[in-house]
Amino acid sequence: MKIVARSGAHEINIFLNDSRTAQQIYNSLPLDSKISVWGEEIYFRIPARIPPENPTVNIRIKDVCYWPQGACVCIFFGPTPMSPAQDPVPASAVTLIGRAECSVDELRDFREGDKIVLNRQDKILS
Repeated sequence: MKIVARSGAHEINIFLNDSRTAQQIYNSLPLDSKISVWGEEIYFRIPARIPPENPTVNIRIKDVCYWPQGACVCIFFGPTPMSPAQDPVPASAVTLIGRAECSVDELRDFREGDKIVLNRQDKILS
């Protein structure tokens, strides 16, 4: 499943995994929200409360996750305030739902307070 995240002139593709959480978020699209920034992570609230699914704090740059504690989608592109080194560390356990297919610099272009819109793409990838 592929979705597109747009904010102003910026656009990134996100490829979702086959988790129940990813499917639920995909089914809720389109949606829009306001971007928040925490270190090198953007996150935004979504109108769904989804219980944790295989929660983890072990994530990589460009991972897209659902944060159950805040009902937010998070996209990581570098260290967060919780990171002891260069790897991102979420504030608390997240559910991995996919990967952003873009450069880290493209993720840095998304700004605090800007509107973000998520839409489905018809193409389903394996």
